[in-house]
Amino acid sequence: MTPSAAQEHGYIRADKHPKSTRFGRQNPVSEQWNSEAQLREWRKAWADAVNHTLQEHQIDTRIDHRSFADQGRDEQPTIHEGYHARDMEKKGLISDRCEINRQIRSDNRLFRELKRQVEKLAKTISANIPAIARRLEQLRGTMIMIRYYLFHNRMQASSASKWISMITPVLKKYKAITKTIRTKQAEKKSLQSQKKELNFLQPVQYYQISWKITTLTEDIEELLSLKERLISDNYFHNESEIKTSELTLQKQQDFLNKLNLQNENLWNQLTENQKLFQEIKKTVCSEKLEELFDTRADMRETVRNQIYQKLSQTIGQEFDTSLFYDSVKDIDNRLLEDSEAFRTQAFQKQIAKELGCRKDQSSLQKRKIQDYQR
Repeated sequence: MTPSAAQEHGYIRADKHPKSTRFGRQNPVSEQWNSEAQLREWRKAWADAVNHTLQEHQIDTRIDHRSFADQGRDEQPTIHEGYHARDMEKKGLISDRCEINRQIRSDNRLFRELKRQVEKLAKTISANIPAIARRLEQLRGTMIMIRYYLFHNRMQASSASKWISMITPVLKKYKAITKTIRTKQAEKKSLQSQKKELNFLQPVQYYQISWKITTLTEDIEELLSLKERLISDNYFHNESEIKTSELTLQKQQDFLNKLNLQNENLWNQLTENQKLFQEIKKTVCSEKLEELFDTRADMRETVRNQIYQKLSQTIGQEFDTSLFYDSVKDIDNRLLEDSEAFRTQAFQKQIAKELGCRKDQSSLQKRKIQDYQR
């Protein structure tokens, strides 16, 4: 293109020195070319071109060049898998990257479901105090469940970390000993081959090689003994078990990574539910707060028992009752609520109800006596 034609289109000729001018100053064309703003423009242009092509072919799918954060999405983005990982999956093998993405998608589905429930709760809330009380207690129950899973995951992560910290130096030492044994065995084999090639006219060399072989044999026996002690001292029955522990170590490390991803998602959910709880509570006027408190006190034990049963059925024998009540206490502290006040209110209402029943029974008995006397 001629300079005049380029000037008509507003094009600027790039310098032959892309990063700086011949006078040492920053090249403005190169600076603009390498800027983040230019990169975003390219990404947007690519997304627009792809979406236009998808629309022309009547395909509903659309792409977005922006990150989840820029889109305002709270979900966790997946990582790049690559064709190597997908080829492994096609062959029936489990790829770490694909496994991480499966966990992320599972967590995102759970997050979207909770978000839908939260939105549904927010839309259905009205001025009806019993409905608001029910929603608040349900949100509190969900938060207790999330907090229990966080406590449970922390215990599992602690156990896995302790096992990893214990087995890692043992495996490192085992590998070092095994490598040294193999090196010395190879050296011994080489010396034995050299010894066979010597004749009776080389007595000095024969003696030197024999001495080296003897030394290596003693070293190998000592290393083998050291390896046996290492296996027995760490409660392994045989060498195959310590080899299997290397695979177990990798699984435990993958398990810890999954727990970290899950915990991050759970913390986000807990924060969102706590924020929604406070927002719903603020919608109640001060004149209705006492009525809301009484209504929540009536249904609190029922909701808590439902969460207790659900967790115990889901987790099974590993369910920890003390951990559950720790979760309840932690959530009440987060919500700045006095759990003792709720228990006292429920107890007083129960006593009043029992006294009312007794009074009704006494009145009924008196009427029966009066009717009989008549």
